[in-house]
Amino acid sequence: MNQNTGYHITRRKYLYKISKEGLVPKKGARTPSVNSEAVYYIEKLEEITHWKHELYGKLPYSDLVVLTFDTSGFSVSKTNLTQTSHISQHIAADKLRLLQAKDAATGGVIAFEDLEKLYGRDFLSKDTIRDGGFILTETKLLDLNLKPESITEARRLEAEERIEAFLKIKWDKWSKSVSMSPRRNYDGSYVVSDFQNDFQSTANASDTGGNVLAIYTFLSDSGLVQDFTAEELANLHLKLEKNDANRLKEWAEPAKDFVISALDRGIWKEEIDKMFGVDIKEEESYFKREARKIVGIVEKCLLSPADNVFDGRQAHIPT
Repeated sequence: MNQNTGYHITRRKYLYKISKEGLVPKKGARTPSVNSEAVYYIEKLEEITHWKHELYGKLPYSDLVVLTFDTSGFSVSKTNLTQTSHISQHIAADKLRLLQAKDAATGGVIAFEDLEKLYGRDFLSKDTIRDGGFILTETKLLDLNLKPESITEARRLEAEERIEAFLKIKWDKWSKSVSMSPRRNYDGSYVVSDFQNDFQSTANASDTGGNVLAIYTFLSDSGLVQDFTAEELANLHLKLEKNDANRLKEWAEPAKDFVISALDRGIWKEEIDKMFGVDIKEEESYFKREARKIVGIVEKCLLSPADNVFDGRQAHIPT
């Protein structure tokens, strides 16, 4: 470790995102004396443990990582209140390294929490490192082949369940609006009247935007999009908009020539469900499939960056 090394503590769950976009200057809630966006870091290795407890309290080291970078070439400022340093420039991912402790004899990784149990809170002091039988190594972040932590089975299922329930409500509302506006023909049959107007009001930009906003909220609340960069979020939003518009189109297309000879208005909902391919008995699996398809879009955007090329269109990203 040279004298120009900076140490940055952050949550482990952000590591994948940082590996894609680097450390982005932000306004520090814990350093109110700095009224600007910045990347905060620690200058001395032995102070890492102190700041870990100051910033994250009892959160275990297993949920945290320490990143290092060379501060030379950056404009460095000091925070008077906390005596930490900060940089107002973006630090690219290829400049970042992961700090790890390894057994001096075997080279195996030793968790920081294990070192704390063995040597106490000051396990990164010079004396402890010298006599403790372990060494500190730095590995380039881009060499770690990191995978997103956000796509877990629990998060996926949570998002799918909420999206499924939402789509059921939207379908019920939409199909009822169609079924309750039939026009009676001279021969006594009924046809869906003013269908194009109904569909346009359902599938217009504002309604599609509302649907996408709701679905995005479910994805965000479930933690599935936490690893996305701003550019990827914009792309995801456009893909969700396209998916929503396509689904409404699929619902609407069969109704163009829909005619029913029955005089009993009570069977309209059932007939429309069948017409749009939503069999009453299979209704659960239909909406589950649709919800799974949406979560699949998220996974594809995150795990296949090559398929996620931003086309420059504007998309509203909820904040």
